[in-house]
Amino acid sequence: MKPLLVGIALLTVAQVCLAQSSVRALPPTENAAGTPSPSGPDPNKGEALAPDDQPPPARVWPVLAQPGVGPAFWADADYLMWWMRHGPLSAPLLTTGDPTNAVPGALGQPGTRVLFGGSGLDYGTFSGGRLMVGGWLDSDQAIGIEGGGFLFEQKAIRFAVASDNTGVPPIYLPVINQDPASANFRGQGSFTVADPLFPSVIGPTSGNVAVSSATRLWGAELNGLFNLARAPSWRLDGIVGFRYLDLQESLAARRFFQRPV
Repeated sequence: MKPLLVGIALLTVAQVCLAQSSVRALPPTENAAGTPSPSGPDPNKGEALAPDDQPPPARVWPVLAQPGVGPAFWADADYLMWWMRHGPLSAPLLTTGDPTNAVPGALGQPGTRVLFGGSGLDYGTFSGGRLMVGGWLDSDQAIGIEGGGFLFEQKAIRFAVASDNTGVPPIYLPVINQDPASANFRGQGSFTVADPLFPSVIGPTSGNVAVSSATRLWGAELNGLFNLARAPSWRLDGIVGFRYLDLQESLAARRFFQRPV
């Protein structure tokens, strides 16, 4: 507290000295009695200072600020780092299993193991940016407008698996059997991509599958600003507007298989 008080005292003394130095001495004048009288305005008579003795007016930047109100125009740029919820993928897309099972690669079979899917898609950390600009539309700064948006980078997940020419490892796409003639109609089934025992008479089936998923999030907004109350040291503004969000997601699976003829 002591350094602050000393600084205020020094500032006050400096202001007094500056005010005294700004008054120019004028030659004394004689009064009616012939005695010299001090020159300068008499504070008891309410005399005004000469134009040269008036203090300079305070300078205010008319475009960027108003006295005691704040900026008239503004812009704001931010860097964003977000973590998003996993992408929805509750169903397994690729499996491997025992070729000797009744329905190899089907969900629920003893040797079936999920290769991809069934637990959501984790895209990790998202980096992006946000830009906002706004301004007041009147000199009283009672009505204003603000707009901007944000954009995140596109993140992707890729997975691929392939067998050799003998069909190892086995690769299957789990499906629901839709063949009315099958004894397993509407039950768990599989589509064979690679299998060393399928078809058993002709020989093995070999192939590969590539899965990719991508997502991107962006948004924009436009707001109106209204001053509700203000004071020399504070102000209260209301905001009403429109916001738009767009989440783009994609999922693709490409398969290739080769069966001996």
